[in-house]
Amino acid sequence: MDFILSIVAGIMANTIFSKRYDAIVDKLRNLRISNEIKKEDIEKNKTTLRNVQDKLRDAKQENNHVIIIGSIYLDIKVDPVETEELGKVEWTGIYPIQFTLAGSAIYVGQYLYKQYQQESYLISVVGQLDNNSVITNEANRLLLEEGWIIDPNDITPIPIKDTATTISLIQRENNYATMFTHTGALESLTWELIEKPLNEKIKNSGVIYFSGFLKTGLYQNLDERLRPLSKQHIICIDHGRLMPEESDNNNRLVALNNAFVQNAVDIYICTFNEILNYHNRTNKRNFRKPRVKKRDIVLKKIARKGKLPPITIVRGISNSRHIEAYIIICKEVHKVAIAQKEEIKITATIPKAIFNAVILQELLNNQEEGDIKTRVKAAVIKALENCHKTIEVPIRGEPKNKTMTKNSVKGNNDKEQRLEQILSELFPEENNDSKVEKAMKILLGK
Repeated sequence: MDFILSIVAGIMANTIFSKRYDAIVDKLRNLRISNEIKKEDIEKNKTTLRNVQDKLRDAKQENNHVIIIGSIYLDIKVDPVETEELGKVEWTGIYPIQFTLAGSAIYVGQYLYKQYQQESYLISVVGQLDNNSVITNEANRLLLEEGWIIDPNDITPIPIKDTATTISLIQRENNYATMFTHTGALESLTWELIEKPLNEKIKNSGVIYFSGFLKTGLYQNLDERLRPLSKQHIICIDHGRLMPEESDNNNRLVALNNAFVQNAVDIYICTFNEILNYHNRTNKRNFRKPRVKKRDIVLKKIARKGKLPPITIVRGISNSRHIEAYIIICKEVHKVAIAQKEEIKITATIPKAIFNAVILQELLNNQEEGDIKTRVKAAVIKALENCHKTIEVPIRGEPKNKTMTKNSVKGNNDKEQRLEQILSELFPEENNDSKVEKAMKILLGK
């Protein structure tokens, strides 16, 4: 009996060992394949980052201006709003209504000019002046005062359309704003429309910054259009927030995903909510919005999918102690945090635009020390340090004497221009107010 039991035990042991052996072999085989893939990924990532570094170097050597492509809005601010519910009631006591230009494209250009004296190209659309629209006329008047825009004729007027408009209802504590947006001319911002002004500016290497394009027609054929551009230029995208009522949101984010997969984008700047929405709408596995402490875990899972550009920068959150951001470079997630004295919400429009502007400027101009990973981290730290700074809206520059075209954002101001010219010839030493005053005295015979 003992002999039989020992034989049975031996057979069972061999069977178990055989199964374990097969499992071990499979595991080793998968590990070997995984390591081979990992080695290929490492080499591929090195090549990709080297290409980004080379394009940044070439852009600096060419000394090109940043090309900003994105949305322009007229922002109508109502402040302060005393209620969180809309109802049949009239509220008084608000401050005078403010009309300002808005949109990341505007704010980034303003800050580059204010902080670095850097002029930029701005390619966008507005309503056409012939519409006799108060909104469009005010937006065009304000654009005249933006001295950082190199060529205002790159901003195309769209017939029978108003300039995009946002009404911002700002709470008294200024902790959030409810916004109502009319997209207007933005629907006409397409690749066909911007092809001519863009082609005139891409002869040499440079940086092309896309902002708020999800509200435009630029998402159509995005990867096909970006691929040839990305061979020579740094492509940076901050697509902006999704509109909750847009039925076409999935198509827009799928287009973005295709551009990422085709390596047509170098730098992606976003908020945590934006990258989470992007992932959930373009992947089968969805993640619920985690608690703040779990964000890095979710980002690591998203990064492992490998569907992000070489450099992804996620603007974080802030509290009374620190302000933070996340950097994803070729699937590796790094958290960057700095101490701060006051709470800053860098998901708000102006701070995030300042953040983006600093990233562009630092990556483009500070190329002396370290590899691309070190430089990205240094740029993010610099951006976190500066994003609390306010922009005095609008940033004034010296308007340039451009050739006037009938429907350009300069408007049809030939009479005013002629009058200014005559006053300058009559009173060359006087300022504008003195010129007008002296001219009036002459006309009145005083």
